[in-house]
Amino acid sequence: MIFNNYRQLGGEETAFINEYEILKKYYNVTKLNFQNSKINFQTARGIITNSNQNSLNALKKIIKVKKIDYFYIGNLWYEASLVLLEHLLSNNYKVVIKLHNYRFDCINGIHFKNNSICHDCNQKNAFIGIVSKCYNNSLLQSVGITIHSKKLFKLLKHKNLKILVLTNFQKNYLINLGIDQNRIYIYENYVAPIFNTGKKELEKYYLSVGRLETEKGFEEIIDVWNKISNRNIKLKIIGSGTQLEKLLILSKGKNIEFLGKMSHDETMKSILNSQLLIFNSKLYEGQPMVLTEASVNGIPSIFPNIGGLKEFFPPNYNLMFEEGQLLETLEASFDIDLNLKGNEVKKFILSKISEKVVAEKFQGILDD
Repeated sequence: MIFNNYRQLGGEETAFINEYEILKKYYNVTKLNFQNSKINFQTARGIITNSNQNSLNALKKIIKVKKIDYFYIGNLWYEASLVLLEHLLSNNYKVVIKLHNYRFDCINGIHFKNNSICHDCNQKNAFIGIVSKCYNNSLLQSVGITIHSKKLFKLLKHKNLKILVLTNFQKNYLINLGIDQNRIYIYENYVAPIFNTGKKELEKYYLSVGRLETEKGFEEIIDVWNKISNRNIKLKIIGSGTQLEKLLILSKGKNIEFLGKMSHDETMKSILNSQLLIFNSKLYEGQPMVLTEASVNGIPSIFPNIGGLKEFFPPNYNLMFEEGQLLETLEASFDIDLNLKGNEVKKFILSKISEKVVAEKFQGILDD
């Protein structure tokens, strides 16, 4: 299992850690991790050339001393570099890669710019993304990741590479770009439930968790919360980001409490004690960890009909909203038996990502 860690722990890396804990119960697993360092001349050269000799040497060392039947790759940006995938494919090793985002088609990986979904760039022309400095607001880094993006897409077309995605939405997206559908498999991220036998806190509240940035939609959540007629329940928000000061001003005196950045354990405790999770991302999310963590623990969510999010909830789920319908959906939630709804989403998500299901699905992919 190969993964390039991000500078800050996020959903992709957490998913990789969770998968490692599951797969090592069924396979003899060797884990190879890389850690992004500060960009200097050497790393910049590696980004431009999509090659890091140190990373390649680390891979070759493992290959030399261990018999590897399959290589399972997550993120390779940027210390690991695509030279690893290129080396494995050119030497006819069996390789599976999991795509958590859209970096193969968009240099910031999320198809979002100017507060809306953006498809200005494509495989033939990523000039707008470079000029707009879509990656880290840096022209140089945007050039580097554009090179990475184009090469990654080329490697995804390799006939011996199996591609794992999180949703049918992602699968169809790749098919429309010309990737062979017979090499694409849906393989959701595993999330373990917490066996909580304690009673919920007496205080009733809804909860929203995430980075306080424009693309996560907190401004709209607060605007809608200010309009609801039911004032007997509080909204709590976990997270930090550049929008914090603005959100504090918008929420003043409106029964909203900001809890700041919290540890995963603290966040899970807040989720378990909440009545409902509000999720309002404007992105093509893969499998948002917070939504799945809420569902496997019996907490229902309100979420937008965007990308493949609805695939993680039962058919005809009545707390999903269309654009501009958050207020109506939020008000409707006050008249729903949320405990019953929570049991419904828990049963559904566990049918897709329980340990046994995940393990059997992974073996089926390797055998296919």
